[in-house]
Amino acid sequence: MMDQQKTARSDTWNTIRPFFKRHVKAAGALCLVLTFLGGYWIRGDTRPELTAPTPEELAKMSGLQPGNENVLYACPMMCIPPRESPGLCPVCGMELFAVPKGDHDHDGEPPRIELTEAADVMAEVELAPVEKKFVSVRVKTFGQVVASPDSFVAGDPKGLMARLFVYESDFPKIRLGQEVTFVTDAYPGVTFKGSIAFIGLVNDAYTRTFNVGAIFEDTQNLLIPGMIVRADIKTVVTGRGGVADVNAPLSLAPTVIPSSAPLITGERAVVYVAVPGLDRTYEGREVVLGPRAEDYYIVFSGLEPGEMVVAKGAFKIDSALQIQARPSMMNPAAAQKRPFGE
Repeated sequence: MMDQQKTARSDTWNTIRPFFKRHVKAAGALCLVLTFLGGYWIRGDTRPELTAPTPEELAKMSGLQPGNENVLYACPMMCIPPRESPGLCPVCGMELFAVPKGDHDHDGEPPRIELTEAADVMAEVELAPVEKKFVSVRVKTFGQVVASPDSFVAGDPKGLMARLFVYESDFPKIRLGQEVTFVTDAYPGVTFKGSIAFIGLVNDAYTRTFNVGAIFEDTQNLLIPGMIVRADIKTVVTGRGGVADVNAPLSLAPTVIPSSAPLITGERAVVYVAVPGLDRTYEGREVVLGPRAEDYYIVFSGLEPGEMVVAKGAFKIDSALQIQARPSMMNPAAAQKRPFGE
């Protein structure tokens, strides 16, 4: 009798077990979801709503209040010149925002802008001096190692010569005694140094190159005549973009500024100069640039040695002038001098 009861209970459990497994798991998952949703509904969404500030809020944060005579209203898309009254842009329909009017630029005078201490920090302005010093450009060439009988000492050649092939476009930049550095695929990471010893005056009709010889020491006897080398010739540039001799006086050195200082449009170059005696005041000035050499630009006119130029942050200063419709990199004629809507 007991065995029959055990068998009956076992059969019953085997019958309901698949149903129990299938529905109890689903019920448990449903309970977890309901618990999470209930807690979220009770707590509520406490995340702050992120909205863009209105033009009035922007003006308030900038300390610019409506009705201030030193305030202009500019279009965010720069569709029209800034105007003296708030409203909507007649071109794009966006609401005009308040900007400081700035100083008046007299005809013939470069534009000046005075930044607040906070604006100067946000613009990340860094100054660099206008210097008069020699800078160099690199003439890249190639050639091969040859033995130099004039360099042999007691039958132990420590000196070698590299015969380099200089293209005719680079030939005017070559001078005797110029520094040369060599590398070769045979010894990656190893640099050999030498100097120009002779300059050939015959132009190869097929390769359009001149032969230039550079003497260098190979104290470790690493190189073998015939090896191919790649070379950089250091050419010192003068004030008018020419080439200086090795022992040229400092009076021939060019006036240079950091390559990050000028804003170049293709036809014009604008540099912002710190006004002496006035804190955080910068003056836009158009300059005539020469060639770029290393991390510098040669300046032909527009700057004097000793002045301080904006090496970093010039674009932000220029943007502030553009918003105020004053002469800038892209707009040498102030927009506020043109009729409305032109």
